[in-house]
Amino acid sequence: MWGLVAAERRRTADFLETLQPEHWQARSLCELWTVREAMGHINFIWNTTDEELMERVGRHGGDVPAASAELGKELGRKAPEELIAGLRDNAELQKLPPGARPIDALADVVLHPHDVAFPLGLEHPANADATRLVLDEVVGENRDHYNPAGGIDGLRFEATDLRWSHGEGDLVRGKAIDLASALHGRRAPVEALIGPGVETFRQRFGNA
Repeated sequence: MWGLVAAERRRTADFLETLQPEHWQARSLCELWTVREAMGHINFIWNTTDEELMERVGRHGGDVPAASAELGKELGRKAPEELIAGLRDNAELQKLPPGARPIDALADVVLHPHDVAFPLGLEHPANADATRLVLDEVVGENRDHYNPAGGIDGLRFEATDLRWSHGEGDLVRGKAIDLASALHGRRAPVEALIGPGVETFRQRFGNA
């Protein structure tokens, strides 16, 4: 899995080099972050120690998402060139924050580039093997960590661009990366999905 993480970090760096200056200040699919701040987030692991990270979480009363959002904003002050170089220079780094797993590192570098590309209307085709692993995780035994309770029950998800499906029931179809993004709570990609199960999916995930 770490080989996929390294490859996706390098691919993300290649993609970021194609952005225009105004793109970096646009909003990403992560509503709290601009493009630059979202890319600051995926640079965090080599820019902070475990001790600094846990101290920050403590200052936020144990709220990891709040601490992560703050750190992304801070690192997003770095120049785009620094953020791109960080991904290249640390592509092979196999470091995780406390409690995280390699799949979490892979999800970061699969989903956040899509958070940039989708709202800008840009192409950044997702790696099939990496996206399949992220999809398997979000609907797997840890799905309650990502989804509202029962959120995917009675729905069948099918990717249109690779061989992947999950569940039984009303169909929800779309590109694998759009499915992965929507299943992780991003709102806009839901509009790219089709099928009789989309409205149920939208309502359950609060994307109405």
